[in-house]
Amino acid sequence: MMASTFPPEECSLSPSTGREISCRVTRTLLTYVRDENNGSLGSLLDGLTVSEAYLADTHNWISHACVQELFRRMVLLLGDEEAVYKMPLAVARRPSRGLVHRLFQLLGSPKLVYAQAPRFNRLTKTVGHIRVHEVSDSHALIEDRFHGDLRKTRYDCDYLRGLLATTPTMFGLPPAQVEELECELSAEERLLRPWGDDPVTSAGRCLYLVRWNPNGRPPLWSRLLSRHQAYHQVQEDLLRSHRSLQRKYAEAQKLAADLDASERRYRLLAENVSDILWTLRLDSMKFSYVSPSATHVLGYPQDGDAPHSLEQLLAPDSLQRAYQVLASELGLEGRPGLDPDRSTTLEVRLRCADGTYKWAESRSRFLRDATGRPVKVLGVLRDISERKRVEEESRVLSSQLERARRMEAMGNLAAGVAHDLNNMLGSIVGYPEMLLLDLPADSPLRPPLEIMRRSGRKAAAIVQDLLTIARLETGAREVLDLNAVVADYQTSPEQQKILEFHPGVALDVLLGAERLPMKGSAVHLSKLLMNLAANAAEAMPAGGRMRLATGRLRLESPLNGHETVPPGEYV
Repeated sequence: MMASTFPPEECSLSPSTGREISCRVTRTLLTYVRDENNGSLGSLLDGLTVSEAYLADTHNWISHACVQELFRRMVLLLGDEEAVYKMPLAVARRPSRGLVHRLFQLLGSPKLVYAQAPRFNRLTKTVGHIRVHEVSDSHALIEDRFHGDLRKTRYDCDYLRGLLATTPTMFGLPPAQVEELECELSAEERLLRPWGDDPVTSAGRCLYLVRWNPNGRPPLWSRLLSRHQAYHQVQEDLLRSHRSLQRKYAEAQKLAADLDASERRYRLLAENVSDILWTLRLDSMKFSYVSPSATHVLGYPQDGDAPHSLEQLLAPDSLQRAYQVLASELGLEGRPGLDPDRSTTLEVRLRCADGTYKWAESRSRFLRDATGRPVKVLGVLRDISERKRVEEESRVLSSQLERARRMEAMGNLAAGVAHDLNNMLGSIVGYPEMLLLDLPADSPLRPPLEIMRRSGRKAAAIVQDLLTIARLETGAREVLDLNAVVADYQTSPEQQKILEFHPGVALDVLLGAERLPMKGSAVHLSKLLMNLAANAAEAMPAGGRMRLATGRLRLESPLNGHETVPPGEYV
């Protein structure tokens, strides 16, 4: 006997291909294998997705591809190329025959059975039809043709040949002689067959001439007794089938009730949960379901159109990321050891009805058909806008804290540097002042000493700037007149240098008629004016007039800009 190990192959039971061959055929196959293999199925069903119980139930159906795989395995297991042909002949000889065989007996003769072949064919397959061209008491001309693009195999031809040869044995006659006149198989495929006939090959149909000997039938009383027994057996078969159908109907009713209750619970959950539940078809990339929570999470009206696709739901950046993740997950399909129920988590931005966006966390997984192929994506969207806002606030606060720590370190450093510089500046500023007190006004030493004193004071201002930057302080604040600050700046070396670099720019200064007292730092105000003037001059490369004016202003309401300026009196 040949080795009986097979690679694991699946039988397709998807709705599109599953209802093609009746399990009456597979039940016959299981019976024959047990009879020929010492009561064992061996490894016939190893690796298949269908069970023995399913294949033995004559109320079930299966795909044509699955039956072909079972035929192939039976031939290898039994080591007999003619096993498919012998299978109906052997089972017909069993004392306990099936319902179809007993229906044959009730017809009373092979002629009537062959005449009703199209009806009996519909009990076992939907992939093809049988047509009776001619029938008599001793012969019949029968055609078998498959529908559409589905082609017959050598196993299909062997099985039908066995059925046609078996029919006379139902009435105590020898098996019929079957000659194939036309065959759908190619000449190469028929080389493997042991039959002596020589049909036209690669035809669009299989045409059989069936001959049998109507003589030698059992006595009339024996035939009547056999028909009587068959009649009662058919009655019992029909009653059993009726009871089986009733049980299945009751199971279906219970299942329908359970499904209805589950649907109501699911709908109650889906309509009241705050998360958005959704399913997406992979063939069209359209949503097949979006839970009602999308209306209040995203602001869509109850009677309005919810998003139908990812393009309508996601922001462009999130859409691109979602497509990348989906393509990556589909690319992993088929790898050994991969979890088919794995899920992925992704943060996305959802487009609301008013055009704004909300952050959401998406957790999704594949939904698969009976063959394990992913056909949909099931997902849950949870609004995380508040979490993202808190995370952003925390990030800003962390940044501010880090900046404050850096400023504190710089302030400590600047304080140390300022202490050392102030010690040196004390001499640089103090000694010139003391010398100037003793020198006459016309002394030639006064100008250089004045320069030394001014340089020392400027160095002190630089030290004050260092403290301002490091500690975010404005330095010494005093009551001063803004007009006086502007007048001093107008004659300062800094302003003169700006005008020298931009000879085409003229400066007009318009000071307010009244004093403009304020509290601040004259050094910083002077530098502020210098920066404003420098920027204005650089903005006029072809030359122009720059106007610097002062005045008093009263704000009646807050002024919003870089910072909010409260109402009050200002200069």
